[in-house]
Amino acid sequence: MIRFWRISLTTVSTLLILCVIGPVEHDDTKEISDDETSSSSETVAIVYNEKGRPATGVKARFYSVNHSPSPLVGSTGLIDSAVSAGGGIIRLGTLPSETYNIEYQLHGELARRDSIVIDKQYLAQGDTLRDTLKAPGGLRGVVRLEPYHDARKAFIVLFGSDLVITPSDSLGNFELRDIAAGQYDAHIITLYEDYGVLDTNFVIRSGEMDTIRDTLKLPFLGLSPIERPAISYDTSWQVANLSWSPHTAQGLAGYHVYLTGPADHTVCLTPKPVFDTLFADTIHFNDTLIAGGTYKYRVCAVDYAGKEGPFSSALSIVAVSLFDSIGAINRCDEQAQGLGGLAGIAMGPDSNVYVCACSQNRILVYDRSGEFRFAFGDTGSAVSRVLCPHDIAFGPDSTVYVAEYNGHRIHRFTAQGEHISVFGGKGAGEDQFQHPRSIAVNEKGRIYVLDEENRRIAEWDTGHTFLRILPRQSMLRMPKELYIADNGSLLLVDFDGGSLFLIDEADAKFHCLAEDLRAPNTLSYDAANKLVYVGDYLSGDVIAFRINGERRWRYQSTTNRIMGLASISPNEFWVGNESRIIRCRRR
Repeated sequence: MIRFWRISLTTVSTLLILCVIGPVEHDDTKEISDDETSSSSETVAIVYNEKGRPATGVKARFYSVNHSPSPLVGSTGLIDSAVSAGGGIIRLGTLPSETYNIEYQLHGELARRDSIVIDKQYLAQGDTLRDTLKAPGGLRGVVRLEPYHDARKAFIVLFGSDLVITPSDSLGNFELRDIAAGQYDAHIITLYEDYGVLDTNFVIRSGEMDTIRDTLKLPFLGLSPIERPAISYDTSWQVANLSWSPHTAQGLAGYHVYLTGPADHTVCLTPKPVFDTLFADTIHFNDTLIAGGTYKYRVCAVDYAGKEGPFSSALSIVAVSLFDSIGAINRCDEQAQGLGGLAGIAMGPDSNVYVCACSQNRILVYDRSGEFRFAFGDTGSAVSRVLCPHDIAFGPDSTVYVAEYNGHRIHRFTAQGEHISVFGGKGAGEDQFQHPRSIAVNEKGRIYVLDEENRRIAEWDTGHTFLRILPRQSMLRMPKELYIADNGSLLLVDFDGGSLFLIDEADAKFHCLAEDLRAPNTLSYDAANKLVYVGDYLSGDVIAFRINGERRWRYQSTTNRIMGLASISPNEFWVGNESRIIRCRRR
């Protein structure tokens, strides 16, 4: 059966040029002028030879099925014009709406007979008939995608006594040799910028070659975009209205639907092949979901023996957020003073949240509901006042350690904000700092300080005695923040290097957990779920990792320039930029 498409005749010249697939031994075609293809009411046939070029010397005869076999077009019963000889285009004129038999003659000999339905609703647009002629040798195909792009990757899938799958060459051409004679149904599947399938059927006779050439119009399976599939937690989500228009074929059992996610991990969503036009299921995807991440559905045909054809379509979706914003903090106290240059955020052992307001030279304390409680660090003598607090950590005795960025010191306070002690001072000596940016304290009371200007990590004991400088790492370019995991290891993000590191407590060896981040600026640790949270300064993303570097989810916040991040509970975290904190809770 020959298929019809509505194709404007003004595009025929372009179509002929773009349909060239390779060199030929003899090329006697000529370019068709716009004048020759200007009619909008004619039916046009474009006939190709076995080399895939517009055939020359072609004659065609149309017969009405319901009338005697007399020609409807052409004074001699055959269409024989300069246009036909010059480019394979045959003008058929305005034919009545009817079913016709069509006969082609090539250089005076019968080349092919077929049938076609002409519908007058198409005639007003001008019809273009594309067909091919038989020649001996096997099965050869050429696949094109509308609007006439080469299908650089294509497969022909034959459903007969056996399932035959043959890939195309780099130009989208395929050949089948030594195929048993018989009746075949076929899918010609293309993988290109878009996806398409041509359904056809044909008979292969011994010693013959059928050349299939067509332009694909509809996307394969007609997959509908899914912008916001429903999601529940981070272990599964509901996929709603994944629909397609299935193409049935003899020998086809159905389709498998796959989902591909991080690290190309693939899960089959259809244990049994399906033909359903509506597919919905809950996907358990290896306990892994990156909210805001991209996943692909892929679909392939399956025969009754369970053998799969090639993946033939793909649809990307973006997983929605796992978290809802439950409030924002824009002001810090009863005087409605702004946050002012927010830096570090940390959850204290007293269930309060401590925020470094760098430009205000003080630490702000909130309860978990976001209510302001008190502030400290900006009163007292010069010894106890903090100049630009940048990070906070808590000792095993619940005391508060503050990294004083502009004062080049480390302060120690009670949980109520009373000053206890201070150590350090500006300089490059072992017991000095130049802009301490981050601080972490382990369960033994060991203190780790990230010294930005001196480009080092220093370790101190509980009595504030210097112990060592961790080995320098050439891989570090701009480390930004330290955090202690529950196994005692140090976590570190490197802004310029786009990396997340784990540092062994005993031997201080560095292990890279991720190196493809955009601009990691801050981090926190969720001990209950054993997840590392990384805040990206530029994108506003919060990405969760397992301690082995496996990604779990990604939250795209409504803020960018992330400066602070804190895990508040297994279901909640706070993320802030320089002037606002967003409180996020898991759905």
